[in-house]
Amino acid sequence: MIRLLSTRPITATALLLWQRQYAVSAAERLGSYASEDMTNVDHLVIGGGVVGLAVGRQLAARQGNTLVVEKNRGFGMETSSRNSEVIHAGIYYPKTSLRTRLCIEGKNMLYKYCQEHNVPFKKTGKWVVAQNDEQAEYLRQLAAHCADVDVPVHMVSQKQAKHDEPCVQAHAVLASPTTGIIDSHALMSALHQDLTERGADLAVGTEVQAIHRDDTGGYGVLVATGDSDVPYMAVRAASVVNAAGLWADRIACMLVPDDHEWHSKYKLHFAKGRYYLHTNSSDSPSISVQRLVYPVPDKQIT
Repeated sequence: MIRLLSTRPITATALLLWQRQYAVSAAERLGSYASEDMTNVDHLVIGGGVVGLAVGRQLAARQGNTLVVEKNRGFGMETSSRNSEVIHAGIYYPKTSLRTRLCIEGKNMLYKYCQEHNVPFKKTGKWVVAQNDEQAEYLRQLAAHCADVDVPVHMVSQKQAKHDEPCVQAHAVLASPTTGIIDSHALMSALHQDLTERGADLAVGTEVQAIHRDDTGGYGVLVATGDSDVPYMAVRAASVVNAAGLWADRIACMLVPDDHEWHSKYKLHFAKGRYYLHTNSSDSPSISVQRLVYPVPDKQIT
């Protein structure tokens, strides 16, 4: 039982010191395990979101055994299930960017996977909407860029735009027909099924506490199991994949001392987004759209 001893707020410094002390004790606990007392796996994936499940699925097809650990009570309970569920076309990133190539290739692979595994999706298309001449020029430049990276787009006339989407006010429109939406929960369920059918394991309620690199080039990992009989388990893995999402920087920094540059270099900075739901009623005008509608990106925040 935890008893509150003080009503004073905990400062950020005090919390950091407590976290570091806790991390040290976890590292010491991990170091106390003999090699014969550790569970051996070939591949350990940290994080059971859509990335972790997809990576685990692929690793499970290789030789050796794979374990995916997820700290929550089920897979995909954080960012993987709290997003707009958009399959992006890959129109914004620089031509030589790895992100561009992976987005385009991943989009095509994802549509194929959905069709093969009955994952609900819809290729709705997307409009990027300009409200003035300056933004319209941006759309023309974006269209030229998309031609360079082989992503199909086309300009939509004002007349056609008004016909197709009467509720959208637009000075100019760039249409991206390969953008779509997906049921992320169904996608993760399919990936999880693939993963287990290939012989891999998913351990939920299992949180990584410490990691160290051993002399053989593998990794020792301490996990908290949430089981009162066996609260901790030590795992030795030949390879570890960090797919911990919003916690990935903390997982990475478990491998280095407190004064290492990773603590400042690999630090996530969060930005909060908001979603609004419009419900048609007799007191407000009816609004309906048939596709995704985006404004021209704001130069100040993109």
